[in-house]
Amino acid sequence: MKRKNIIRVLLLSLMLMSLSMPSLAEQKLAPLKSFYAYDKALPLNAEVKEASRSRSTVTYEIFFDSIHDQRISSLLTVPLYGKKPFPVVLYLHGIGMSRDLPGMATDFIASGGYALFVLSAQYTNERKRANKSLLSPYLCESRNALIQTVVDYMRGIDYLETRDDVDCKRMGILGLSLGTIEGSILFSLDKRIRMACFAVGGGNFGLMAEKSVLLGPAFGVAKDEILRKELMDTFSPVDPVNFAHLSQGRPVLMVNGKKDMIILPESAKALYDALGEPKHIIWFEGGHVPSMDVILSLVKRLLSWLKVYLVPETLPLVKEEVNQPPKVKELIIKAPPELCQNGVLRFEAKAEDPDKNIIFVKVHLDADNSEALLYDDGRAGYDKKAGDGIFSGRAHLSYDARIGKSKVRAVAVDYNGKVSKELLRSIEVLPIKFPEGTHPPKIEKVSIPREVKIGGEIRLKVEVSDEDGDIKEVEATLEELGLSEPLEREGDSNVFSYKLKIPDMELIPTGTFHVSIRAKDRTYQYSEKVTYPLTILAK
Repeated sequence: MKRKNIIRVLLLSLMLMSLSMPSLAEQKLAPLKSFYAYDKALPLNAEVKEASRSRSTVTYEIFFDSIHDQRISSLLTVPLYGKKPFPVVLYLHGIGMSRDLPGMATDFIASGGYALFVLSAQYTNERKRANKSLLSPYLCESRNALIQTVVDYMRGIDYLETRDDVDCKRMGILGLSLGTIEGSILFSLDKRIRMACFAVGGGNFGLMAEKSVLLGPAFGVAKDEILRKELMDTFSPVDPVNFAHLSQGRPVLMVNGKKDMIILPESAKALYDALGEPKHIIWFEGGHVPSMDVILSLVKRLLSWLKVYLVPETLPLVKEEVNQPPKVKELIIKAPPELCQNGVLRFEAKAEDPDKNIIFVKVHLDADNSEALLYDDGRAGYDKKAGDGIFSGRAHLSYDARIGKSKVRAVAVDYNGKVSKELLRSIEVLPIKFPEGTHPPKIEKVSIPREVKIGGEIRLKVEVSDEDGDIKEVEATLEELGLSEPLEREGDSNVFSYKLKIPDMELIPTGTFHVSIRAKDRTYQYSEKVTYPLTILAK
């Protein structure tokens, strides 16, 4: 009897020890998280002054103390009208960019009833220092600069919590390019941030250093496998994929370019796969430098994301220990009798959750590797009735969707990031059909320079022919940088021209690149793509 009691005590002790000990994953993560530790009692010594005012907003410049004796300048834009306290969005800029969003984008965010908080990354803008760069061959220095920026934002949040006009319990984050790398780490580590939207960013520094036309050369490791291994070890504390799983239960929207040669699609996917649920990724045609149209589209998408996840005073979150996974019971696909590339699909999914906690049903289309979100909110013209357990939405296949049979995968995701088992269906995609008797356009003549300096312009002139007389547009793309722009038509002629500016960015690479040109008509038939070499010279 005594022996049985001793065994019971030993088993109970072992159980208690296992509960109190951190998991193996947590033990591995702890040294990386320690790079971002700081003294929460460190005084902010904040100073605030009004910087500017418009009809609808007021912007304050705020100075506060951060780690390593850094005095940080930041900007907080607050709506003048609406119900206080306002939800707040943190914005993290990319390399070579101002800390400010374009004025129109700021207006979009403010008009939605959100405050906007920004500061400059270490060694950029007003924080520039001679012979210092955020991305440089001095790997430890670059790593420490990234860490500094992340902690600066944590300190900024500490300051925001002292104000009564912003609501830090309803805080989101928007990151562009480098701002996604820093922002996804910030989001993963600081649970005060409730949702995120990241554009043209990714993870896995080893992959980026090997294949990126910008990052490998910037770090000085592009052609050296041993140095790339050193970079991976040194940059382990700033690689977003090592922290991304900590986002579990907080929604993330990613937006990336299919032709990005700086943050490659593989790097974007590495970060996306590492993130916890709920998450969603949108791929746009283009490369790393988004056009103003893409940026404004991103901000609009962000506003809809914010409206769902930040506006409500309380969200239907369930404690993880009692949360049960949801289930997709049925998926109905409504498609044309002959579904072609560029076709539209509509979906209705029946899903259930014992906790009534489903956030959306996510549909993945293998045909073009895209996702669609289905909601049960009675909005957007797709869902008939809110709260009836039927989630509705649609997807638009791309022009280059894979022809033939492919799978459609549906999962339900709840607010805590629990994911149902996949429900599989299939579709058959046919080649896109063009009107009988029509013809694709042809590129007849191209005028393009052989070289251009950083900050300069590529002056293009293209002559196109089309038997059907229905040319819609001509587009030029700087392939390696993914810079795409439509050319302007000269009157009623078939001549198109444009000045494609090479961004005056600190780290735009020099060398020989390629400009491709392609014409499209109103039936979405494309000309053959023609490509010309172009040498980019130092400024």
